[in-house]
Amino acid sequence: MPSRRKSREYAMQMLYQWELGGNTPEQVGASFFLERRADREVESFAREIFRGAVDNIERLDQLIRERAAHWRLERMAAVDRSILRVAVYELLHCRKLHLMPSSTRPSKSPDAFPARVQWSS
Repeated sequence: MPSRRKSREYAMQMLYQWELGGNTPEQVGASFFLERRADREVESFAREIFRGAVDNIERLDQLIRERAAHWRLERMAAVDRSILRVAVYELLHCRKLHLMPSSTRPSKSPDAFPARVQWSS
């Protein structure tokens, strides 16, 4: 089964390489998977996120700036910027977003949590 986590990791690395390496998105896309072995679906999703983030970089950065209290985007570590760009792009544009597998979602049963947690109806 393909790993969306791995796709996101690759997309983040591609964004980092694009930003700091000074290469075009096409150059990054052409060279990135030459050195890595990835499932076809993992590679495809990574490329989709990378290309989408690059194509929407101004909007993504605007949204991050608006919500990053006391942080200028330029002062953030490049890795942090790449992670945020991947996350914001995926939240805005990926309709098949799986935040948590249903088998690992927490139960709302009061017995599943410590006594200090109270659920209101």
